[in-house]
Amino acid sequence: MNALLLKILPTLVYFSVLLSVISPVQSQSNSTIENNKTEESKTEISETIKRELSLKRPNQEADVFVISGPKQRVDKAASLGATIYVIGVNKKAVNSAIEFVLAGADPESVGDLMLAMNGLLPKNQSANITKFNQALESYNKIIDLADEDTLQSLENNPTFVAIGKLLQEMRKAIP
Repeated sequence: MNALLLKILPTLVYFSVLLSVISPVQSQSNSTIENNKTEESKTEISETIKRELSLKRPNQEADVFVISGPKQRVDKAASLGATIYVIGVNKKAVNSAIEFVLAGADPESVGDLMLAMNGLLPKNQSANITKFNQALESYNKIIDLADEDTLQSLENNPTFVAIGKLLQEMRKAIP
């Protein structure tokens, strides 16, 4: 147990420092919370910022993610991107997660979806049914929590559409 803790401790320290840099505490005065969902004010949506997020895994070159959009969404996308990157999600999936959050999707559900998709189809093995159920629930939750504008953006995102089609096909194969 202690050996495992010693192996993951540097990652946990890195992650906690990274989150403190990426996720500054935001005041609640610019947003209201309704049904566990943060609604952005029109001022926050119209204010566009750009952030570069540079993340590095041991013995690899740094991956740079350029995130541009409304400040609150950029902050959420950067936090989610850093979190799932540190956990081991590949760069392409991190980019997709960032796109989904910038479109307005619920960051927690997007993170759950990407983590489930990450282990869904292990190499040379059959699909992981637990990961499939998690992915399907997360995908549906993203849709359920999305407003009309977010749904429109996600419908125009080829990766989100492809994930939906993959999950539909997999669902047909389950008795």
